[in-house]
Amino acid sequence: MIEGFEDETQPLTADEDTAAVLLGRYFHKYYVGENNAVTSHRIISGFKEIHNIKLSGARVRKIINHLRRNHIPMLVASSKGYYIENDREKVKVYIESLKGRINAINAVISAIESNIYSVQPQIVIDLIENNSNSPC
Repeated sequence: MIEGFEDETQPLTADEDTAAVLLGRYFHKYYVGENNAVTSHRIISGFKEIHNIKLSGARVRKIINHLRRNHIPMLVASSKGYYIENDREKVKVYIESLKGRINAINAVISAIESNIYSVQPQIVIDLIENNSNSPC
């Protein structure tokens, strides 16, 4: 589990295991190719309506992660939703997108680590409060 995200990252429950098995079958049958993608919202509503299994967005992502790591490695995502991609070149593009996200996260980690002891918290608060362009 990830500290601070214990509820979201806990192991799959029995209901979620059932949902993973069913969702794996649904992906192979209905959700192959980007034009047949399924959204997280549709997964959540479908499992609640059809199977009486309540899922959150975070738990759907956990199930998707489980399916990718154990059963359906070519399960990808786009702005259209989740789907199985059989075109290896498109999967390579998706992999590069994931690597870009990793690099962006690493850049944030580096910025935080390099400033954790040099920036005073009150100075940051003052900067935020005095910024007239702030949308908050």
